[in-house]
Amino acid sequence: MTASAPSAVELLRELGERAGDFLLSTPEVASDRVTLVDPLLTQWFGAQQMANVNAWVYCPLSGDTGNVGYERRASSWSFSDTALHLYNPGFPEPIQSGVYEIHMRWPRSRKLAALNSGVALLGNSWFRTVYAKTVTTRDNTYVYALDPTVNWQSFTAIELQITTDPSQIGFPYESTESYNPSITSHTDEGGVTTWYLQFGTLPPSGRAVRILATVGYDTLVGDGDVLPLDNSCAGPAVEWLYEYALHKLNVWDANRQPTGQLERALQLSQAHLMKALQDLKDYAKAGSTRRLIVPGHGTRTYSSLERGPGLAAYKMVH
Repeated sequence: MTASAPSAVELLRELGERAGDFLLSTPEVASDRVTLVDPLLTQWFGAQQMANVNAWVYCPLSGDTGNVGYERRASSWSFSDTALHLYNPGFPEPIQSGVYEIHMRWPRSRKLAALNSGVALLGNSWFRTVYAKTVTTRDNTYVYALDPTVNWQSFTAIELQITTDPSQIGFPYESTESYNPSITSHTDEGGVTTWYLQFGTLPPSGRAVRILATVGYDTLVGDGDVLPLDNSCAGPAVEWLYEYALHKLNVWDANRQPTGQLERALQLSQAHLMKALQDLKDYAKAGSTRRLIVPGHGTRTYSSLERGPGLAAYKMVH
């Protein structure tokens, strides 16, 4: 996994490390559904019996197959047999091998929710630029629905393939401004938004359309889901995400704190939020669209001399 595309499981574990409430366990003895036996847990829980542990135990993809994706809560720690006992009914299958995550303070599910709170905001400051080729023009067709799986945000340029000759590798695209393109969107009653590319003049059929746009980041769900950050901002963006997620966790946790501890919890949350805001000011990108460039100076677009002026990629901010 590259540094610019951290996975959900990598983000979750690093967030847990920063919060100081995370450890990995490798069961060494096959047991039942409510007992995780691991001698190394002595380093964390000590050499005494412990009741009311209330840690959260999660089975990732590297754990027992029948338990993957389940999160259960620990009830007590037994030093004599180095066993972490879970509340009934425990996991669906016996705990036998692999790796299990233990989250001491917050459930893993809440950490993922906190990360996704930040992911929803990432696209506002750390922009992800894509060149999408998801549309091919058809006969007598002026309007095209864009890929619904892409989280479209803004559009910078619409370009059209000049030739379909397969022997012409890397042949340039031209600007579509002579075909009067526009971008519109529609959100239905179910909350599903569909973006449409509308041409005012019929373009030639069978040509690939290349769209330069900025897109948002999708919600993290599975352990293998990745956050495809641009290399230029990956480090600062991830740092911001951790700070913001810690802020959200502390805010949510404050609602459960006794009155005497509430002020301290809120102060801690405020400190994380201020750090996240400062990171945003220091490192976030300035804008989501690009400056227009004169043709022939790095735009990769050229005039076809038949279909219009073929000017540089132009701004289309919706």
